[in-house]
Amino acid sequence: MSKASRQRAAREPLHSPAPGYFISPLKLFGGGLLLVVLSFSAGVLVQGELAGAPKPASPTVAPPPTSLAAPQGGPDRMALMQTLQQLRDHLDHASEDLETRLQLANALFDSENFEEAAVHYRIILEKRPEDPDVRTDLGTALHRSGHHQEAVAEFKKTLQNVPNHLNANYNLGVVLANELHDQAGAAQAWKRVLELAPNSPQAAQVRISMPQLQATR
Repeated sequence: MSKASRQRAAREPLHSPAPGYFISPLKLFGGGLLLVVLSFSAGVLVQGELAGAPKPASPTVAPPPTSLAAPQGGPDRMALMQTLQQLRDHLDHASEDLETRLQLANALFDSENFEEAAVHYRIILEKRPEDPDVRTDLGTALHRSGHHQEAVAEFKKTLQNVPNHLNANYNLGVVLANELHDQAGAAQAWKRVLELAPNSPQAAQVRISMPQLQATR
């Protein structure tokens, strides 16, 4: 999914259910394996991916977060690397440009540079602490980089301010179920997903995963 055409409203969710399927901030049904279910703001993930918010239109996070990265050495990969460099160059003399920084964070996420993406999401949140999509994307990037407890903390912060945030609820359930083995917590988060958007891709994935979750409780 082209990040350049995407307004960062709400990243796609992670594909959680089914053994570790998450949606990433950038990829929901576009083909991203980042947190694999819905990624509207900045992203869906197979085997442990989270959902995220759609990423802002950037040179380079949709209902399956779709990754922009192409086979190494391919034209798409080269274009992504050029985009990353252009964004970094711009921020060298315009560090307060949050929209460009968001584009860079999303592009880094797409290139699977999750640690660096998280750094830029944090910088944005220093100026926009109430942005639920950016915080959900931060949580997704933390999850993808192995910081699961921190990811859960960010999803919960999002939900304190926006209890109905679909991707935050979905991704929280994914991390709790697949990484922290908190079946009760995951079930609570996923039930919220079913209440909020029963016809959504996230809800469809929850229905597949819920029986497996209940079997382990």
